[in-house]
Amino acid sequence: MLEMFQLRKQLEECQQELSHALYQHDAACRVIARLIKERDQARSSLAQLQATAAAAPPAPVAPPAPQAAPEGGMEVEKGITQEIVQKLQGVQKQLSGARRNRVIPPTLLAPEAVATYHCTSTHPLHKTTQPGITALATHSDQSLIATGGVDGQVIFFSPARQQVVSTLAGHTKKVTDVAFHPTQHTLYSASADRTVCVWGEKPDGQFDARGPLGVQHAGDVTGVSVHPCGDYLATGSLDDTWAFVDLASGAALAQVASPPEPKKGIECVQFHPDGLILGTAGASALVKLWDVKTQANVAKCEGFSGPVKTISFSENGVFLASASADNTVRLWDLRKLNKARSNFRNLVLPEGFVVQHVAFDHSGNYLAIAGNDIRIYNTKTWDELCCLRAHEQPATRALFGRDATGLISASMDRTVRLWAPTSTSTISQSAQPEEKTE
Repeated sequence: MLEMFQLRKQLEECQQELSHALYQHDAACRVIARLIKERDQARSSLAQLQATAAAAPPAPVAPPAPQAAPEGGMEVEKGITQEIVQKLQGVQKQLSGARRNRVIPPTLLAPEAVATYHCTSTHPLHKTTQPGITALATHSDQSLIATGGVDGQVIFFSPARQQVVSTLAGHTKKVTDVAFHPTQHTLYSASADRTVCVWGEKPDGQFDARGPLGVQHAGDVTGVSVHPCGDYLATGSLDDTWAFVDLASGAALAQVASPPEPKKGIECVQFHPDGLILGTAGASALVKLWDVKTQANVAKCEGFSGPVKTISFSENGVFLASASADNTVRLWDLRKLNKARSNFRNLVLPEGFVVQHVAFDHSGNYLAIAGNDIRIYNTKTWDELCCLRAHEQPATRALFGRDATGLISASMDRTVRLWAPTSTSTISQSAQPEEKTE
């Protein structure tokens, strides 16, 4: 009996030891599996970083330290050389000379056809967890649409194929603005993370990151605008400065502030079609026009009672549209800025309407206003041609297609909508040369 008891006791001890050994083995297997998974993920991340580094251009040169503010309170980083000034003047001369004889194309959609715009397709983009499209751009060849969202992503979309080309993540906060290069399939995106990123097309038609530009803003970067020559970029920021960036080196050649006014921030920037004037606007309830050559503030458009959220130059270089939180869209004649008649028309929108974006079509015959809905105006008569209400939330952008034969809109409902006319009638009367800025 005693012997049997001892054997049973030894058996129980062996079972306990075996159970403990099996448990340790199972735990060790789980740890090994986790470590292998982490190793594989690390290898994959390293491979992606190496591929990105190989494709990226050299790191941008840091911009020079700002010089002491000159008389007038304007802070400038010296860097726009006389050679660059001569280049800008040459581009301006060429563009303005071509604009003298430019005529309204006979293929431009007639107002009665624009009035028949209707939604032809809807495309949900960006993440559902952080919904909202905050930026939209179309390439000059009409082959690509780019969007930026609250989710920090940049998405390239083909309107012809009606499908997403690339979805890219490079910003850590919402994208505030995007702009295409005028001739290349290259995109520049501004973000609340205070950076401007460059995205380029690969041989396979996909897009990838080309690295950040060397801008050094102390606040959210809220706007980007590419110079007509394609060699320079302007950025605007909530730190109340705008920067002039050389795209070849990625360096900011000048960074300009206007301290006499309270620093309330720039919300939008845009180059004049001739490239020698830059328009900025923001919370100071002013539109400021700057001479790019000297970085001097040469004119101010005043009279707003709220922050100016968006501006748009007409392609003929004559008119400027600006929209404010005071529920108005103000139109300015750039030839009469020193006269009382420069603000020649105000469009008063319904109570509660919040304007997000204004944009002329390429001919300057139509103006789109995006906000609670999308409204299209005939700039010859200033009649409202149509009101588009398909979006479930406010529209943040609205851009015309070539010859106003279509419209592209984006919204906080995270959709891009394509619009087309039911009628296809065009401008039939003899086209007259367009007006030119004096």
